[in-house]
Amino acid sequence: MRAFFLWLGLSLLCWIGAERWLDSHFRSNPRLIVVALDTSVSMAPVWGAIPALAREFDEAPYAKYVLHGPRGLLHGPSDRIDLGRLTPYGPRSFDHLAGIGDDGYRRILITNAAPDALPELSGWEVVSPAGG
Repeated sequence: MRAFFLWLGLSLLCWIGAERWLDSHFRSNPRLIVVALDTSVSMAPVWGAIPALAREFDEAPYAKYVLHGPRGLLHGPSDRIDLGRLTPYGPRSFDHLAGIGDDGYRRILITNAAPDALPELSGWEVVSPAGG
């Protein structure tokens, strides 16, 4: 019986040590998630759904978020997607997507554009906000 408790104690110690090491490793090396937001006037009908959608993405563990808009970087690596006082403006353009987020673990485009209106987006996950 003593051998069993010794084995049990050592096993638990190893599992707890591995869990602590992995947690430390992932916190110091978070995954980069690049989010590109369509801020065109066409997004106005669904703009109210954007904050809730951003909160859904915020729940990913061990992740840092970078937010891009048509005019460039909106915020650098952060624990949360911060929309600030961003509002829909201007025409729709996806030209800014070329070359951004190549180093990202996951690349997400938030738009309500029809799939046939989107350019070829290799490696991008297109998410349409609900509402409107």
